Amino acid sequence: MYWVLDAIFVLLVLIAIICGYKRGGVNMLFTTLGVLLLFALAIAGGAGFLLLFYKLGVVDNFAYTLIAVLGETNSLFTLLNMTSFDVCQILSAVIFLIIGLIISAVICSALSKLLKRFYDFLGTKARRGFYGVFAGVLGVIIYLALVVGIFLGVFALIANFSAQGKEFWVRIEEFIRSCTICGWLYEINPLAGLIG
Repeated sequence: MYWVLDAIFVLLVLIAIICGYKRGGVNMLFTTLGVLLLFALAIAGGAGFLLLFYKLGVVDNFAYTLIAVLGETNSLFTLLNMTSFDVCQILSAVIFLIIGLIISAVICSALSKLLKRFYDFLGTKARRGFYGVFAGVLGVIIYLALVVGIFLGVFALIANFSAQGKEFWVRIEEFIRSCTICGWLYEINPLAGLIG
């Protein structure tokens, strides 16, 4: 029964090798960096749109509209110990920040599709020769690092819970230690000392 965990680990490693070589490391790095960059651009764009709405007076006008709807002496205002304009201005700022984020996300999504098409165009020409092999090997390394890193992180958490003496975690730790490959990984886990 102990071989099941090892078999799952080996299967995930094989899938990581195949997927990593097919996708290539450059493509994966491009995708990851692209997502992070687009997320940062969406937040910056949302803040920029909020600033634009402030400069145009839209936020303040909407705050006055909210005051007219909610009334000057709302219990919300007295609970927060703020003036009605302050609370309504914060509410309108949040609403327009969300609107700005949505607009910015739509723009960033359109940009990402254009960049993806450009990369796909480059990728078909560049998949031959040394570059293709280099990108495939880099992809294998990245995917293997992800799979092994996830296993080591989970094993470190299990070691931490098991050290607290709870029977459930102690049994899981014994099961992992009985496995050949995963038991070896569990023993040499460099993350075990970091979590705890």
